Amino acid sequence: MDFLIQDVPVNFPYKPYGCQLSIMNRVIEALESKRNCLLESPTGTGKTLSLLCASLAWVDKKLGRRLHLTLFIVLLVDRETISAKGLDDHCANNAVDVHQVFKNEKMLDSDASLSLHDDVQEEKENQPEIPKIYFCTRTHKQISQVVRELRKTKYRNAKMTILSSRQHTCINPTIRKSPNITEACQNLLQVPTCPYFCSRKLAKTADIIFCPYNYLLDPINRSATLIELNGHIVILDEAHNIEDASRESASFKITDHQLIKTNEDLENLIKQNLEKDSCEQLKCMIAAVLHVMQLTRSRLVHAGESTQPTQVWTGTEISGLLGTVGLGPEQFLCVERAYRKLSSAVTENPSEIPSSNENSENKLKLASSSLHLMQALFVVLGYMFRDNQKYLKDFRVVLMETVNYERKSTGCSAELNESPLSSWISKRTNRATGLLENLRHVKHVMIEPRSSVGLDAWLEEFYAAIDQSENCGTSTRPQRRRCLKPSDTADNGNQMVAYPDLLDTQNGAIVLAVCRGKVSEGLDFADSYGRLVIAIGIPYPAFNSPQVQQKREFNDASRRLSASQLVAPHGQPQSPSTSSASISNCVLSGSDWYNAQAYRALNQALGRCIRHTEDWGAVLLADARFVEQPGRYLTGISRWIRSRVTHHNNWDDFAVRLRSFIDTRTKVAKVENEANELGDIFSD
Repeated sequence: MDFLIQDVPVNFPYKPYGCQLSIMNRVIEALESKRNCLLESPTGTGKTLSLLCASLAWVDKKLGRRLHLTLFIVLLVDRETISAKGLDDHCANNAVDVHQVFKNEKMLDSDASLSLHDDVQEEKENQPEIPKIYFCTRTHKQISQVVRELRKTKYRNAKMTILSSRQHTCINPTIRKSPNITEACQNLLQVPTCPYFCSRKLAKTADIIFCPYNYLLDPINRSATLIELNGHIVILDEAHNIEDASRESASFKITDHQLIKTNEDLENLIKQNLEKDSCEQLKCMIAAVLHVMQLTRSRLVHAGESTQPTQVWTGTEISGLLGTVGLGPEQFLCVERAYRKLSSAVTENPSEIPSSNENSENKLKLASSSLHLMQALFVVLGYMFRDNQKYLKDFRVVLMETVNYERKSTGCSAELNESPLSSWISKRTNRATGLLENLRHVKHVMIEPRSSVGLDAWLEEFYAAIDQSENCGTSTRPQRRRCLKPSDTADNGNQMVAYPDLLDTQNGAIVLAVCRGKVSEGLDFADSYGRLVIAIGIPYPAFNSPQVQQKREFNDASRRLSASQLVAPHGQPQSPSTSSASISNCVLSGSDWYNAQAYRALNQALGRCIRHTEDWGAVLLADARFVEQPGRYLTGISRWIRSRVTHHNNWDDFAVRLRSFIDTRTKVAKVENEANELGDIFSD
């Protein structure tokens, strides 16, 4: 369907909803005026499709051309069956010089020549810059859904690429299993069929580039991918977590073990006579930071056993403390130059490093890992000290004592003497039979262990309860299939494929996930893939977390500061144009921010089952607070859910109501399908 929006011809795959027309109108208006645009629309209303069509149509019209077909050279590799030994031979026999293919076929304009080799000039210097669209989502799984939406449109032939990490693109079975895939792939940089480097080459001529939005927010990722945003279009889809992502990009975590390892790597480079002066400067810096941590840790040990020992510094305090150890604002630039000099020597001039034996190569790789750690440290310090320390007050430094669970520690008591649920069953055998009778209907379970300690532990107790059914007098044992979703992101997609297969071939399935995870926010459970969402509790962040506490205090302080600035020095109220009233209204209080974190995650999870206008499903809020204090806790729920909330005081009433709702919707869907089939028959 074609129509005009502000003189821009837009093609949409079907008749758009009113909210979709409104979104496309706002997007085109923002692009025309070169302004930012903040859009909000309920889940399942087609925001992504609207953003794609509006932005691509605007670029198409501005360039005065139609997006043309692009030749795609695809190397099909079975990631599960190809052997590591035969991969190099396979690449050597099937490698394609894409630049030569484009030259011979003459399928692209002269401005779109492409090569997978670094020594080929890819674009003419006198060519005008073409606006690119950076379409960013939170996760890689969401990118795959956006690409599926793009395929529905007339703009499906736009030149595109996906920027992703090596964990998602590597096709070498040996390298993919390496604990440090970044270092393991260094020896394969010259292989022209590597999808990781190919996607970065394609980005130089692409019309639209898909990537997680930390590729733009994180300065390290942005510099590694050579992303330039000036004059281009940036779309942040599902941007409700953008504040957290931005804060994480300007934050840094480091342990004393990492500092000690970095210090050892610097000593190795000194022995190799590689930038000895720079290494000495950096070594002194690492030693000074370690000294501060060790001195403070001695006080943390005696801080008390009831709470986690921590030490918090404000930005001003840490700046003064770092100055005493030679890393203050005055010394920062000098130490940073030493780091850049060493980084350049390691990454750009590897020939300067002795390579007489394999051991020297291992030392180089270790140094590269340490340089990456120092790069993150200097990025954060750069934010703190930039613009005459303008943003110093926005930073907090927290020193915290943690436990390494890979090692035994006498200072940590994290084990229980008996299984909680098993103990509960053994003491309440008269109630366990009814419990197990209800649980036995669960046949297929898939888990997303974002917080694997709690979720996996619960599931083990769940199956422990099932296993004790015979002792409780229940002989019926459920036939079940456990689909444990691995924590390795490279294998997540293969496991999630099993879920729809279970629905198509079995009698249903259950997905156990946590809020803020990939399943609860990143996947589309439309139609029969998601008919019931059960939310247990309200997912508030950990109240005692240092990050949460400091964020709450920061918001409260910012709000108080904004309020104090409403009054002029002589007691005269400032005019609205010069006061900070707008800032005060925009900055949430610490409590409001804390509540927003919980309900944002909860509403995202609840919206998984309603994905379009014809979809239907049930939402179960399993928390007594919604009934006991609805005025306080229900107000955070999305309006489209809140207006339909019904309270049930016993299970039987709820079961009858739910069964009636499902039966009614199933009959309606059946009638609609039959009507559509009859319509197709008569139309033929």
